[in-house]
Amino acid sequence: MVQHVFQIQSPPIYVGLLDSALFDQGYTILASEPLILTEFSSRRITGHVNTARGGLLYCSLPDDGNWRAFVNGDETEILLVGGAMATLPLGEGEHHIEFRYQNRVLRVGLILSLVSLAALLIFFIYEKMSFNEVKKEGEKITETDYQVCRKA
Repeated sequence: MVQHVFQIQSPPIYVGLLDSALFDQGYTILASEPLILTEFSSRRITGHVNTARGGLLYCSLPDDGNWRAFVNGDETEILLVGGAMATLPLGEGEHHIEFRYQNRVLRVGLILSLVSLAALLIFFIYEKMSFNEVKKEGEKITETDYQVCRKA
């Protein structure tokens, strides 16, 4: 696609010329079988595409490992172009495409938060029970007694 690349040594500057005829040919091929979106949200993208030949469906969707792809209802591996952009292998014919976003780190954070909350509740219940045991003995509770009870 790039016809010529010129390089200047110091400082390094790169200049390229675009072969517009080749670019237009590639654009025409890609635009001939577009993904028609039927739903688009921050957590879900769905659509359909009809391909005359098999190949890769390129989506300008950066994949960080949190997207899952489904082709005709079956989970499909997302292939990366340039280590970042999502592509899906498709065969010839009509395909229903779905991308679902699920943040894996959010689930881990939620579990850790719930475990921490449970530990905090257990601590407060234990403290309350310890304080009530001392109070049941019929003694007058002072602030010093409470502090000793908390340390025990």
